[in-house]
Formats: sequence, C-alpha cells, structure tokens
Amino acid sequence: NSTKIIVIGYSRGSEAALLTASSDPQVNAVAVFSPSSVAWGALGSTDPTGKSGWSLQGRPVPFLVPTNEQSGVEVFRSSLARVPRHNPARIPVERIRGPILLVASDGDGIWPSGAMARQIAKELDASAFRYNVTLLVFNHASHRLLGIGPSPPIQTYKSPDQTRVINFGGTPDGTEAARN
Repeated sequence: NSTKIIVIGYSRGSEAALLTASSDPQVNAVAVFSPSSVAWGALGSTDPTGKSGWSLQGRPVPFLVPTNEQSGVEVFRSSLARVPRHNPARIPVERIRGPILLVASDGDGIWPSGAMARQIAKELDASAFRYNVTLLVFNHASHRLLGIGPSPPIQTYKSPDQTRVINFGGTPDGTEAARN
C-alpha cells in the first residue's frame, strides 16, 4: 500500500525507528530487530556524562549512559535494572499509531534485546495499546538477527590501528534457525 509508512530498524536503528514512530503520526507500523526499549547515549562520546545519540525537533532525546561496572551485555543489563518505569530515556512506544513487530534474542551478546523487547510488549499491554503487537524472542540467536545463514557469534575486525573482537552472542545454528 503506497499510502502507508512503515519504519524498520535494527540494533541502534531500532531506537531511531521506535522514536520516529512514537513521535510522527504519519508512521503506520514499525518493525524492529534486536531492539532497545530506551534511548542510549551516543557511541564514542568522550563526555563522561554522555551525549544523546538522537535528537527530536533539534533537541537532544533523553538517554541512558551504560554503566562501566561490567562488560559486554551486562553493562546494558545493569543500567536497565536501575531505570525507573518513568525514566525519560524510555521510548514512549504507547504513542505509536500502528502495529509493531519486535524480533529479539535472549542469546544476544551485545545488549539484552530479548528483555528489552519483552519490556516494550509489557508497556504496550499496560497501556491498552489498540494495535497488534507481535513479539518473537529466540533463545540461541545472536544480535545479528538479519541476514541469511549461520552467523559466527564472535567476529574479529582488523583495522590499521587496532583489532576489535565483538561477541554478538547466540550460536550459528540458533541464529540460522531464527533467520528462517
């Protein structure tokens, strides 16, 4: 239908998709993969208090700064545990005016997308959201839910100045099963 606007986002892009859909009444549906229920600070910010990763009408969107107490997915899990329900960094998904597809994994090695997708669904249920919500959470898939075939959970990226290892979590078979 050429008159419908559907926003799709993956990982950090899920924040943009959900923020856009919750603030723009022209958006008719949203699909997010490995989503976040909150806006996080900008990646690579050197400011210890953080910097917003997003803006709306020229103003920074409220955000969370991940704690430095743990590493990997636990950084986000720990930060989320301290968030009160009415934290301004929470994305107001109940304002979305259309159906929502949430696809996540409990095996996500980047952030707890399964828990955050469930939190989004819970918020929508509590608000008596009138549109269809589809929640798909896989047990052994990685953060990389999009693509084809198996995806190795650990990737090493080499650049001239450093080597970076990223643990996307899950298993190759679990990721391939989720993608099918």
